[in-house]
Formats: sequence, C-alpha cells, structure tokens
Amino acid sequence: MTSISFANAQKDMERLFNHFDTNGDGKISSSELQLIMRTIGEELCSEEAEAMLRYVDSDDDGLLGMEDFIRLVETESSEEEKSMDMTFISFANAQKDMERLFNHFDTNGDGKISSSELQLLMKTIGEELCSEEAEAMLRYVDSDDDGLLGMEDFIRLAEIESSEEEKSNKEDHIVKEAFKLYEMDGKGFITDRSLKRMLSHLGSSRPIEQCRSMIASFDLNGDGVICIEEFRAMMML
Repeated sequence: MTSISFANAQKDMERLFNHFDTNGDGKISSSELQLIMRTIGEELCSEEAEAMLRYVDSDDDGLLGMEDFIRLVETESSEEEKSMDMTFISFANAQKDMERLFNHFDTNGDGKISSSELQLLMKTIGEELCSEEAEAMLRYVDSDDDGLLGMEDFIRLAEIESSEEEKSNKEDHIVKEAFKLYEMDGKGFITDRSLKRMLSHLGSSRPIEQCRSMIASFDLNGDGVICIEEFRAMMML
C-alpha cells in the first residue's frame, strides 16, 4: 500500500506540475509559482516567489524543474508538520503546567480544589477574593456539583479567566486609542478645547462653554480636565 500511495502521490505531483506549467516548457517560473501558492491560499509578492524558487532551484536557471517542484512541496509540507508539532508541544506543556499548578494548590492532596484553596490560588496571581466570591466562581465551573473543582473544572476555569483577561485587554486598548483622539496634544488629559476640536472633526461642533460643562460632568477630582481613568468611567456609561 505504501508503494501504491507513493506512486499515486507522484502522479498527482506531475499533474499539478503540468497544470501550472502554463507554457509547457517543463519548468515553473516565479509567476507560475505565485499562481500555485495563490490556489492554496497563500499570496506571494514577486520577490517572495523568486526567493522561494531560488531556495530549491538545483541548477540555478531561475526556474523549477519537476524535482525542484517536488522538493519544494516536501519542504512546505515539512514546515506545516513542524508547526503542528510545535502547537502540540505547546499544548502538552500547558497541560503539564496546569497539572503542576493544580497539585500545588490542592494542599490536602484529595484531587480537588476547595473554595479556600481557590482563594489562595487567586491571591497568588494578585486577585483577592472573599469566601462568597470564591464559592460563586467555584459553582460556575463545578461540573458535578460537589462544591469542589476537579482537574477538568480547574482547566475550564483557567480558560474562562484567560478569555476574560483578553477581553479586558482589548477593551482597555480601545479606551486608550479613543482617549488619544480627544486628549490635548499628547499631554495625557482632555481639555475643553481638545474636546471641542474633536467634536468638530466628528461633525458635532459645540460651543466652548458646552464643552467645558461636559468636562465638568466627568471631572471627578475637579482639576478642570479629564484624565484617562475619568475617560474610562465616562465610556462605561
């Protein structure tokens, strides 16, 4: 079966080669290589195609013969497999890290994490939880309703926390980028004049007095300007 599979693969490669050898000269040029890569969803500029071609061009004629073409496909396949292997290794390492973390905080060694152990765990990553919060978090992922976290529950909780952190980071980035549009010449705060300028750009021009009143509505410390934290609070309304 191996020899049959290899022979079939060779025939497929030859058909593919001949299909993209548009001028029938038994060679594939860099422009023909671009077309091949486009059909598998990878866009290459002419410089990238030429560099890829040079990498496997055995006779330095600037073209790919059949053997060069096969070697290129094998190289691409090897890179893809390597990428998949690295993904698997990363996943396996992450699993081991999770198991070590779980076992470290499973202080009584019963294969479960209690709400008090969960409090200790969260404290080590800088998040203080009261007992009620820890119990609520535990109930949220407790799959068998025994009031404890097994390994699978623990992994699911970590995934949820990671997802929430990513969401929070994205929201924080949006707030910071929006703040930059309104702030006064990179000084780190929004003034009535910078607010008026931005509103004018947005086609919603307001008199300076109204802008000053808008600033005062969210100026929590009364310094006459809006800092990033005050702006964040304003965006949450």
